[in-house]
Amino acid sequence: MVALTGGEAIEFGRPFVVAPALRRHILSRPDDLDSIVVAMLGLAAGTKRPTGSGPEPGDPRITRVMERLRGDLSRAADLTAVATEAGLSREQLIRSFTRQVGCSPYAWQLQARLAHGRRLLVRGEPIAATAAAVGFADQAHFHKHFRAAYAMTPGAFQNNVNI
Repeated sequence: MVALTGGEAIEFGRPFVVAPALRRHILSRPDDLDSIVVAMLGLAAGTKRPTGSGPEPGDPRITRVMERLRGDLSRAADLTAVATEAGLSREQLIRSFTRQVGCSPYAWQLQARLAHGRRLLVRGEPIAATAAAVGFADQAHFHKHFRAAYAMTPGAFQNNVNI
């Protein structure tokens, strides 16, 4: 989680999901973002994976792709260029990434961009500036994705952050 959040802890005012096993998993491996994402997606899908056996071996190219996507949150990545860098076709990248991570590269990076946007809003950045910083064409586009992900508007989130 630390790699995704840029070294900053994520603060939630109250729990949004009660999952003691997931909490233990995150606390035991805070730097292993891949296994945390897989565990969270497994919880969301209603499947259970054994967490004591460690992360499954994965394709190191997908790990490099995740690092590349995480490295530039200021815009949506060009998947053709990312795939070429990884030595895969665009379709191979999407299939392999989805199989290993549980969602498409676009969806994964979108969630990372929204999480970065939340951090900027917590710091008090204006919504329009935050939208531009995380690569959305305009405030309305950011608003739409933020609301779909967090069930509240960026303005409502920012207003309630200091309660």
